Amino acid sequence: MGEGEGGGGRREEEKEGEKKRTRRRGRRGRRKRRKRRRRALLWVSSLLPPGEFSAGMGQTRLLGLVALGLLLGASCQAHHETWCYDLPGCGPKTWPRKHCSGRRQSPVALWADRSVPASHFKVLEMSGYENPTLPIKVTNDGHSANVNLRPGAWLSGGGLSGNYTAQSFHLHWGKGLNFPGAEHLLEGTRASMELHVVHTKDGLPMNKAVKLKDGVVVLAFMTNVSDPSPSEASWNDFTSFLGLVPEKDNEQPVFGNFSLKGLLGAVKTLHYYFYQGSLTTPLCQEVVSWIVFREPILVSPDVPCPCLEIDCPGPAAVQLLLAMGRATEMDCRIQPPSPRELGPGGVDRTGKNQGGGR
Repeated sequence: MGEGEGGGGRREEEKEGEKKRTRRRGRRGRRKRRKRRRRALLWVSSLLPPGEFSAGMGQTRLLGLVALGLLLGASCQAHHETWCYDLPGCGPKTWPRKHCSGRRQSPVALWADRSVPASHFKVLEMSGYENPTLPIKVTNDGHSANVNLRPGAWLSGGGLSGNYTAQSFHLHWGKGLNFPGAEHLLEGTRASMELHVVHTKDGLPMNKAVKLKDGVVVLAFMTNVSDPSPSEASWNDFTSFLGLVPEKDNEQPVFGNFSLKGLLGAVKTLHYYFYQGSLTTPLCQEVVSWIVFREPILVSPDVPCPCLEIDCPGPAAVQLLLAMGRATEMDCRIQPPSPRELGPGGVDRTGKNQGGGR
């Protein structure tokens, strides 16, 4: 009887101890959730102009923005890659530590006087870019708006080892004209925006191309605002697509005539930088051959583009900018020039197209 009573007492103590541990875990979880809510609230207030975040703010607008911040924070933590653009726990400043710690990471700062002329390069051939039926649909993956393309445009020559098929294009921007959002720096200057046209080797799907060391080629065009602009019509079409997919997982078909060549306007592709780098978002696989053109695309200030807004007028614009993959705080990811990072023979390579392409 004595031993049985002792055993029962121990079991009761163990149960009571487990209850206490459960209560402690619950308190810790509640504290963490409160901290996340406070961080989201501070983050939302930072998106608004001075004086907007006040007791007099409309309750609907405030709750809508807070909900947006909490949802984005939750999606960042729930996503298996746990990366984002705007939250401190998963933004660009955390990428080098969590995802992007390789030796040839992009973006980089590019300088003409530190480049090595690549006179041995073949002519860079850009074919099919004038085809107006390439765009199929525009999608929002929660980080960026991508315009997907049907097969019909391809790239070869230059410093490339084969043929590459254009798969999609997207745009990186900042918080408006006062906060430019291009990823690469040219001569120490950041352009307002940066247009990327993504190609894969031999038309492979992206999930297979990223497994090859030379599986992806990205054409990068710096983009600035200028009036007049020779590419206004195509940019009007492009930016109209962005409004169709304001939320993650939105997808819309693209109709009408719209070509990549129209987006590029009068850009001459004679001079470009070429280097081996990586994707610029996690997981930052080092499988990308970058072709960064020196001459910028000029976009008219009359183009109704959300990425050209200096101030966000309301929650809809804030949500659109966040959902589209705004390129903020990219200074922390600009890699210092280094021959070791960018390949033997020079900091970066400048290719000259002697007659192909545009």
